[in-house]
Amino acid sequence: LQDVHWSVGLFGYFATYSLGNVYAGCLNEAMRADLPNLDDTLEQGDPSQATDWLNEALQRHGGLREP
Repeated sequence: LQDVHWSVGLFGYFATYSLGNVYAGCLNEAMRADLPNLDDTLEQGDPSQATDWLNEALQRHGGLREP
């Protein structure tokens, strides 16, 4: 099986993985531009700076509109 979803009867569409990787790269670049010391806080085991940024910049907007 080429995809972990197939073994449980789910459909995995490889193009969506590529799109997700593009989104992740864009978000990573934007986060690092806003949080220049992100690596230092993550190395100290503190993910709160990253999760706070994701909440403010992305997640809080997710429920504003119907799909």
